[in-house]
Amino acid sequence: MEIKIVTDSTSDLDKDTAKNLSVEIVPLNVHFGDEVYKDGIEINSDDFFDKLINGTVFPKTSQPSVGEFIDVYEKLGNDGSDIISIHISDQLSGTINSARQAAKHLEGKIKVHIIDSKQISISLGLITISAATAVKEGKTLNEVLDLTESLIARSHVFTALDTLEYLEKGGRIGKAKSLVGKILNFKPIIGSADGIIDAFGRGRSNTACMIKLEELVKSTGEIESIGIVYSTDKSLADKFSEQITQNLKLEKPPKSYQIGPVIGVYGGPNVIGVGIISKNL
Repeated sequence: MEIKIVTDSTSDLDKDTAKNLSVEIVPLNVHFGDEVYKDGIEINSDDFFDKLINGTVFPKTSQPSVGEFIDVYEKLGNDGSDIISIHISDQLSGTINSARQAAKHLEGKIKVHIIDSKQISISLGLITISAATAVKEGKTLNEVLDLTESLIARSHVFTALDTLEYLEKGGRIGKAKSLVGKILNFKPIIGSADGIIDAFGRGRSNTACMIKLEELVKSTGEIESIGIVYSTDKSLADKFSEQITQNLKLEKPPKSYQIGPVIGVYGGPNVIGVGIISKNL
């Protein structure tokens, strides 16, 4: 029987990657006042950041409904396939709760395995890519499930922001709150630790932040997979990709992904970040 992989739009995977790996992406929602957009479907990243920067309404986000997950699971699982549904940390979003309720509703009819990645953005994306690749390679259900749990334990994400303003307004600042009031003229560097946002440093400039990000990547050990994210300035991603490819002697430059609208609500413009899966714990 087949295995199907599902994730959500906070994974920041582009449509081509998802299509090539047969990954189904369930979109979260972005709200600008009374206007509601499905992340990556009804609003793309460029249009979102234009509204964020030039608009007067601060956006909010919401998780997919239980019904949306039921629809996806029925579509993928009616043929008897097992579904592995990998999502953003349950401490950062209620998305996985909707997924769990949908799976419970379909219990006995559709086989759904819900996994909390304890991650966000490209680290969730890398976990999903590796799991989907394992499915393509013909791994069994238990092999893919075991692999996914291993990937989660070895995953990291680090991101340099222009400001903590968006994270604070969005209510997702977590332990990075320790940086508030201490980063005048500095750019904060944050990441996900144990499923919540934490502080990992600061830098006075993009260049300084990229040096710090590289140090953080090195601290995770030997790299199994790596990806770069950016919000509004792809040249930052290109520069960082060139830097770490050379300095870390990578076989090829990491792929860059643009942050989607939902993650953009909390990151804001001029973000540069990196996700890593280490070879060892």
